[in-house]
Amino acid sequence: MEILVAVAAVATIVGVLWALWSQRRPQKVVLIHAPGRDELTDPQVVGTKREVGSSLPTGTVTFLFTDIEGSTRLLEHLGTRYPGVLADHHALLRRSFQSHSGHEVGSEGDAFFYSFSRAKEALDAAVDGQRVIAAHAWPSGASVHVRMGLHTGEPLEATHGYIGIDVHRAARICSVGWGGQILASQTTRDLVEDDPSAGITFVDLGEQRLKDLTRPQRLFQVVAPGLPAKFPPLKSLDALPNNLPTQLTSFVGREREIAAVRGLLSTSRLVTLTGPGGTGKTRLALQTAAELLPHVADGVWLVDLAPLSKAASIPQAVASVLNVHRLAFLTEDPTETLLDYLRLKSLLIVLDNCEHLLAGCAGLADLVLQRCPHVRLLATSREGLGITGEAIYPVAPLSLPDSQSVPPAESLIQYEATRLFIERATAAHPGFAPTVRNAHAVVQICTRLDGIPLAIEMAAARVKALSVEEIASRLDDRFRLLTGGSRTSLPRHQTLHATMEWSFDLLSTGEQILFRRLAVFAGGFSMEAVETVCTGGAVTTPDALDMLTHLVEKSLVTREELDGQSRFRFLETVREYARTKLTQSGEGDVVAARHLTFLTDLAELSEREESPPFDDWLDRMDVEHDNLRTAIDWAMTSGHPEWALRLATATWRLWFHRGHLSEGRRTLERALTSAHTAGEMLRARALCAAAILELWQHDFVEGAALCEQALAISKAADDREATALALSIHGHVLWHQGEMDRGYQVADQGVVLARQIGHDRQLLWPLRELSYVLWHKGDMDRGAPLFEEYLALCRHLGNTSQAMDALRLVAEAALHRGDYAEAAALCEQGLALSFIRKDKIVTALLRVCLGHVLQAQGENGRARQLYRETLPDLQHLWQKWWLARCLDGLARLGVGANRYTYAVQLFGAADVMRGAGPPPPSDRKHIDQALAKARGALGEQAFAAAWAEGRSMTVEHVVTHALDEDRP
Repeated sequence: MEILVAVAAVATIVGVLWALWSQRRPQKVVLIHAPGRDELTDPQVVGTKREVGSSLPTGTVTFLFTDIEGSTRLLEHLGTRYPGVLADHHALLRRSFQSHSGHEVGSEGDAFFYSFSRAKEALDAAVDGQRVIAAHAWPSGASVHVRMGLHTGEPLEATHGYIGIDVHRAARICSVGWGGQILASQTTRDLVEDDPSAGITFVDLGEQRLKDLTRPQRLFQVVAPGLPAKFPPLKSLDALPNNLPTQLTSFVGREREIAAVRGLLSTSRLVTLTGPGGTGKTRLALQTAAELLPHVADGVWLVDLAPLSKAASIPQAVASVLNVHRLAFLTEDPTETLLDYLRLKSLLIVLDNCEHLLAGCAGLADLVLQRCPHVRLLATSREGLGITGEAIYPVAPLSLPDSQSVPPAESLIQYEATRLFIERATAAHPGFAPTVRNAHAVVQICTRLDGIPLAIEMAAARVKALSVEEIASRLDDRFRLLTGGSRTSLPRHQTLHATMEWSFDLLSTGEQILFRRLAVFAGGFSMEAVETVCTGGAVTTPDALDMLTHLVEKSLVTREELDGQSRFRFLETVREYARTKLTQSGEGDVVAARHLTFLTDLAELSEREESPPFDDWLDRMDVEHDNLRTAIDWAMTSGHPEWALRLATATWRLWFHRGHLSEGRRTLERALTSAHTAGEMLRARALCAAAILELWQHDFVEGAALCEQALAISKAADDREATALALSIHGHVLWHQGEMDRGYQVADQGVVLARQIGHDRQLLWPLRELSYVLWHKGDMDRGAPLFEEYLALCRHLGNTSQAMDALRLVAEAALHRGDYAEAAALCEQGLALSFIRKDKIVTALLRVCLGHVLQAQGENGRARQLYRETLPDLQHLWQKWWLARCLDGLARLGVGANRYTYAVQLFGAADVMRGAGPPPPSDRKHIDQALAKARGALGEQAFAAAWAEGRSMTVEHVVTHALDEDRP
């Protein structure tokens, strides 16, 4: 995080500027942009802004942004010689750009911002500038590399320059390049493609996500004679580890806030953005995170806490985003697992919407600060977390003009609040424009909404139905109604509440009822869910679609598209307001009960013979995961634990296939403990589900106990389906406990009973468990036909997740008999499906299998690459037995490369992890051969020492050790 150290050098100055700005309103927006300032130079040598007049090009304009790559390092290296180098840089580029009719909009430090009337002139200026920089005789030890970005658009012209998304886009394009490189947007490329200067060509670099987080932009590299043509991959968001979401609207203003927050993060590892709902805390956090992304080794990760209702879920939510799933062999505490993972990581975590889980967020943040020295946290909350080491940054409203002295309409875009209103109003109604007539109303709306972004956006959306003057008059009425007095002393949360109340009052009676009922959903909802859960009374099923459409149009509900299907969600602030209305209505429990019933019916579809393909069910359940959590929590806290147990039991396949093993395990345990009066058949199935999750988290003792309880209940109730499932799971658990023969016998009984039932869905899982036991035993005479049957049944049921698993088993049989080409083809087929299904767990298992196949074929390089790519995934996503198998593969390769000590250490560690469940016979013979060769090469004493050292390693240690290519 080198940039954070650089920012510290100017944090004090930024703080002073911020303090001055905070005390002075109105304040105009900065118009001189330093594109993606990845290095901050000494303030004493920063250039000043050039004043420009009305001679700047208008209409369609091409922008050129430039800056020196590595200017901070260059300053440190040159010391007192740096100002001279910077002066030469300025003179060379100014001469080049102005010779091609360029207009200097501004300069700051080592950065330039030029505009051109024609795209060809801008392109020629950039090429000429790079050539003169490359040809110049710089002082000894100086190497100046300038990156450049070109983009053409139609900006808004302000008094001292330009503003608008096209300006920001040009700056962002420059920021992802390398020194010596010229990048151009597709718009600029298209304008000059038919008439380029001699020798100039373009290389298509594809679509790239820029730091403004809006839609990807197709970029092109300019190639010209005499200039370098090869550069590393662009420093775009796609090339860096993150989960930052694409934003549908532009980010307006906040340049000072971003600089201030970056400065705080350089000195404090926890920065909390505070303020009332709707002030733009999340967007500011996301944009700041995007700016810092290139400087954080292990990435930037957004964790949305809004759907969570319990503090205990926070570690799991963070772990899920980071793909860290609880491994029972590491720790029984998910928080400890997360902290172990973060301890050596260098990353930035954005904890969004902390206010409703303040204590839990504070507790986790405190542990991270104490035990994870390279992790930084950027939180958003309505109040600080209140722990040592926290820096609180209040997010101020957007800058506003003086409502007593309204500026001309053309100057409104210079202020953040009015610019936001104008941009959003134009998007809602393309015919809208600020005029002399409506300028006063625009300023009135923004000032009375106190510059709060969410409120302004909601007001701007109303231009589809109301004039700006009508919006202003209605808003004025609502403020007086809610406060009964002075507007100047309003707390900002009341201002936002006034906006929400006003919007609510504009709805029809039916729309108000639907609006408050929608608050029951967490994480979004479908139209089907709305019609099932929220209709009744004034909200009829035929009218529900129209009412929901109206809510979308009024910006109270957001619509998005997922795999061709519409899905809706509330902004969290809006949902909180709707929840208050739902509580006040007295029908909260009624709606929550209908929500629970709807989700239970949906979850139980997978258990019915007439159900849709399993893939469709799994995808739908994955989308509804937050709703499932909410429904189960409500059932547990509202005196309906039996319903919670029923829903949790129907949901376990989602938890299994999506890797939420620890979450499912805890939920089932909690529900089983509380649901004392649940029916015996339900308890038996719940126990089986819990046993499966215990098995795949390597807790075989608890898994066996749960199976025995399930068997006792299901046999007494004569529930053959539950008995068959419990027997098959128990057989697999017994094998891992070292009871190989008994495990086979018990699992086989489960399959025999399932066949007698005659239902395909009830046969699937027993068939799977017996297949695993036979593969573990190496009994391919009985196993191979069963694997094929398992695969055929998966395909018949539309269950691609288990079909991938079955393909691996068929491949294992081919590997066992030496048919390596067939085994490789089957693994590749399974991997192709796994990427489509985005099933990381099955992908990891298939990779290990393919690694073994490739090693048998002598393709050791590819095998090593697969093992190395897969080992961290297995550590974070799966369980010990498969981690051990991957280590075995790497160890065998180590022996082949004469890295005997390294190999024996890995073999020793794998032996401990595996426990009583040995490797399959097809692996065992190769392991024995490798161990014999290593023992002969090392001698007994050195072999024993390496073996003992490996057995003493922690999981984290052995994974790091295994990935170290320099080990002997």
